[in-house]
Amino acid sequence: MEFVKGQEEQNRPWKIQLLNDWLHDRDSGQVQFIRDRYGMQWLNRIKPIHFTQYADGEEALKLKVGDRIEISNGLWEWVQETGPCSREWYNCTVIGINNSDSTATNCIIRFTNGAEYEIQGVYQWNRYNWRWLED
Repeated sequence: MEFVKGQEEQNRPWKIQLLNDWLHDRDSGQVQFIRDRYGMQWLNRIKPIHFTQYADGEEALKLKVGDRIEISNGLWEWVQETGPCSREWYNCTVIGINNSDSTATNCIIRFTNGAEYEIQGVYQWNRYNWRWLED
């Protein structure tokens, strides 16, 4: 997780860095074991959703433009775990991230039908209403 977070914070996709190390026969430091033990097939299969079980709160991977996620109708409807309006999930693509507000990060998504929606407080108070898309 430290390697992945460090690369992402420097705007360097971690998979590309690991692959470049591999192709140029460079040591990958603390994640060298991934190349040695799991190989390129593992690298191709790993997705952001796989990191969610290891990350909590601020340690979670941040969204980027182009990421595919699912959002819940709880963003625009009153839903209850047991009630007439149940939680439903919709596939969408992140098309914008707004970090300009010091208290919250907003995210603009596009649904498959072309409609767009802004998720306010995507990491703060609305984290419960989105999840990484499982392929």
